[in-house]
Parts: sequence; structure tokens; C-alpha cells
Amino acid sequence: MGYLLRQAQVAMRHALDQALGDIDLTLPQFSVLTMVNAYDAPSSADIARLSMLSPQTVNLVVRNLEGRGLLSRTRHPEHGRILCLSMTDAGKAVLVRARGIVRPLERSM
Repeated sequence: MGYLLRQAQVAMRHALDQALGDIDLTLPQFSVLTMVNAYDAPSSADIARLSMLSPQTVNLVVRNLEGRGLLSRTRHPEHGRILCLSMTDAGKAVLVRARGIVRPLERSM
């Protein structure tokens, strides 16, 4: 059973990567945008814990999204070393487009 679940996961990942590639987004980028949207001003460390990705991986994804103008970082009001993530209007628009691509694929699974 585990082997079949792994095959399904690989097939889904491949389909999502291809579909999201049409809007120049990767699955990890989509995941980070989704979590930033779902949680109130998370840090990169929060996202890493939630997504079970390494902090280094999340930091790279966040930097890429920030460089594209889809995310912004601001200092936490009480803990100045913590940078809180928020989506820009462009990030929100990309997430809406990405969800429109991902939903049909998820339904087909």
C-alpha cells in the first residue's frame, strides 16, 4: 500500500509542477504562498515547521517570492529579529490563479 501511495504522490507532484509552471510558480512556492495566506504574519521558521521543510529551503523559496514582489517581510513588533511574512497584492493575485489550476487536479485525484 505504501508503494502505491508513493506512486500517487509522485504523479500528483509531477502534474502540479507542470501545471503551476505555466504561471512560473513551483509547488513549494505555491505551498508557501498558501501558508502565508492562511496564517497571520508567520515567519519563515513558522512556515518551515508547518510544512516540514528545512528552514534553509523555506528561506530560499521566500527570497525568490520576495524578489518577484509576491511576498514582503517586516520586523515583528515585539521581537525585532523575527521577520514576518505577508503577501503583496501581486502575491494574492498569483495565489488565486494557482488555486484555480490546482483545484481541478486535486479533484481528479
